[in-house]
Amino acid sequence: MKLRLTLYDSGRRRVLINWDNVTLVKPTSSYTDIEYTEVYLVGGKSVGVEESLEDIELVLSANENSKKR
Repeated sequence: MKLRLTLYDSGRRRVLINWDNVTLVKPTSSYTDIEYTEVYLVGGKSVGVEESLEDIELVLSANENSKKR
């Protein structure tokens, strides 16, 4: 499954992530207390996105529910 997310601190650029390569998703914050979500990928790299963990979970749940129909 692929999920389109907004890169944190990138001028609102969007990125398409292959969810099969995601190993961990966790909320975090910058040194200035701006909250964002860190998405960790196979191989140890990560990318920060603006969507919250809850928002990502809703999209994933909606996708799972649509597959069951």
